[in-house]
Amino acid sequence: MSEKNNNKNYFSTVQAENEMETGKPIIKIRFNKEHAIYKGHFPGKPIVPGVCLIQMIKEVCLEKDECQFKLAVLADCKFLKPVIPKDEDIYSIEFKRNVVQKSVEIRAVLTKDEEAYFKFKGTFSGHLHHA
Repeated sequence: MSEKNNNKNYFSTVQAENEMETGKPIIKIRFNKEHAIYKGHFPGKPIVPGVCLIQMIKEVCLEKDECQFKLAVLADCKFLKPVIPKDEDIYSIEFKRNVVQKSVEIRAVLTKDEEAYFKFKGTFSGHLHHA
């Protein structure tokens, strides 16, 4: 997957990566409640902005050489419950990727305690930049 940012100045950090029994990758995420973005969204009652959830999906689901890809198609995006940044909460992202020519189709679900908070289905595309 792409280089995951574990910097405490980032709005979220990767806690672990593994595969579920289904064979789908799963990423464990914790949101940094002290990040400046939450001071404005919303003051006193922070929630993770939807655009940040989409960016997070991009960063954890794409390979390193795909990190410059842009969102080309947003087929389905459901914000089911507000994602509230708390240090003690660990969310999971289960996803499936399908590479088609110069694009990557992603289906992902963000969950906590087996409850879905966010569902994403979209395609990122671009040119590969080999390192």
